[in-house]
Amino acid sequence: MPEQYCAQYVEASKQIADGLTQAGIQLGEHLKPLLDAMQPLFNAMDAAIKAQYPYYWRVKTRFPERFKTPCKVLTRGKRNNCLVQFMDGFRIITSRNYIRRWK
Repeated sequence: MPEQYCAQYVEASKQIADGLTQAGIQLGEHLKPLLDAMQPLFNAMDAAIKAQYPYYWRVKTRFPERFKTPCKVLTRGKRNNCLVQFMDGFRIITSRNYIRRWK
């Protein structure tokens, strides 16, 4: 899912560019390559997130606001449960079925 976050960054930059164009501010040709040049930076950011948080929350029924949020497993317990920590420090004990490893 880091590709999802990268896509969100690229989409946001395109929305900014479109908003400026609609407001009557034309983007110079020198800014378009800059947006394209930012793509490797977004990829590197996603790789860093993936390295620190190798899992993501995959369910919408429990904590729907955390859906597809990066997380990491701190400990594994018996009976298929684990202690999960999200990027903002929130921790929860949950079933291992609720998380998936990034592809």
